[in-house]
Amino acid sequence: MAQVRYPLPFLPTRCHNGISGRQSSWCLHLQHGRAYSSHSLSRYPYVTPQPSPNDKVYVALSSGIDSSVTAKLLSLIHPPENLYPLYMTNWTPSNLTRADLLIHRRPPREKPSLFHLHNKPKLTTLTRAPKEEKCTTREFRFVQELCSFLRLRDPLRMNFEKEYWTEVFEPMVASYERGETPNPDVGCNRWVKFGGLLRRLKEMETRSTQGMEKGQWWLATGHYAKIGCLLGKQPVEPHLLRSPDPNKDQTYFLSTLAPECLHKLLFPLAANNLSKPQVYELARKYGLPGWAPGLPERSESMGLCFVESRGGGQGTSGFRVFLSEFLEPSPGEVVVGPELPTPVGVKSLTPGTVIGQHLGLWTATVGEKAHLNLPQGDVRFQGRWYISGKNAAANQIEVVRGWGNGRLWSKGIVVQEFHWLGRDCEAVALKQIWEERLVLQFRHRQKPIRIASVEIMGQGQGQEAPLQVGHVKIMLETPQRAVTPGQNAAMWWGKRCLGGGVINESNGLD
Repeated sequence: MAQVRYPLPFLPTRCHNGISGRQSSWCLHLQHGRAYSSHSLSRYPYVTPQPSPNDKVYVALSSGIDSSVTAKLLSLIHPPENLYPLYMTNWTPSNLTRADLLIHRRPPREKPSLFHLHNKPKLTTLTRAPKEEKCTTREFRFVQELCSFLRLRDPLRMNFEKEYWTEVFEPMVASYERGETPNPDVGCNRWVKFGGLLRRLKEMETRSTQGMEKGQWWLATGHYAKIGCLLGKQPVEPHLLRSPDPNKDQTYFLSTLAPECLHKLLFPLAANNLSKPQVYELARKYGLPGWAPGLPERSESMGLCFVESRGGGQGTSGFRVFLSEFLEPSPGEVVVGPELPTPVGVKSLTPGTVIGQHLGLWTATVGEKAHLNLPQGDVRFQGRWYISGKNAAANQIEVVRGWGNGRLWSKGIVVQEFHWLGRDCEAVALKQIWEERLVLQFRHRQKPIRIASVEIMGQGQGQEAPLQVGHVKIMLETPQRAVTPGQNAAMWWGKRCLGGGVINESNGLD
């Protein structure tokens, strides 16, 4: 096998680069005749921000391979005293009841309450992690082992359970109650990992530098994405760019970040053009704890590490079993939807016919196979049936027959509360002359979909307006299957992510 060559170690330095009149860290030292900060992600030259070796760098560690290799890369070019490892606890399995959590949580900020529909006296108890050692405790122990191995200071353990509960979990459960299918990872990145954490780090830096000259500080994570700045453009504005590894690109999950946080972020994996196999190779090469040669390798870390252990059988994921501890059953009807196109000479059921019962709108996702026991001897019921929609007002789930039924396809979407990742993003999205086509994704690892048109359905952004609008209507060049309200949609121009938001509705083919 050919030897993989890495652009390591890169040596950052501050230099005058024409971007600003002061010394800047938005450039890299040329080593071996190559500038690894510049890349060809678009027709414009980008430079990747890199800290000076004397800058303070907070390193978010999860115990997984990506953050572990990130810490190793940073340790190659930074003195250990300038690296500050930290571990975030966002959720801890416990014996707390829903009533306990209701009493002790802080009020959500403009978020719907999880309990406004629940007045029953019976309470559901959270399940403990299946093993004696809680997964968060185990992960923190792994982080401590890594820091000891790299000769870093003891990691700081930071608790964000309240922020996760009010900003991510409550809105997620409320969304499921409405029949939507939310993506909590996108919300967690916006409100907790790059929201609450950055605010707390800023507060810590403010307190620690009172009466002293403030130094530069950064937050490094193991995400597969790039931060780039257009060389020579004023004012300096970082862009969120796709990772060189398309299979692991995580800009979809970062598409709703506040633009101002991009100035503080470092993504060393993608900055060094590393793919996932190369990250594994580096972890083994350096003998990092969990990937040392000759020993069993550690599995990937997960956001809620105790969820996936709860498999629920046919049609029931571990996550749905987890949700059932917070969402009470709400039985309703499963009804037949219209077939598109209308079949000719084929016996079919009348739209609206009740053919089953469900336990709650949240138990089904648009596009997935409907798990129904139907009489296959009757030609009207033969074939595979799929979830095509939900009627929250009537508490009904609609199903149609056939994977390619037109009822499952959409030609456009409406995204609510679209978050732009820069003040020029809306103008870029509305521009009609594109050498690099505008594309959209509403799922991670989805093949990018070409956009036909973009319409701002609300007050657009002016020079001083906030980087958020009410609704954006996006029409697609080709119809897409299983567009689901509640999912996140993100937009790119070439490799640059312009922003994202939550899908409010889809425009069907009918």
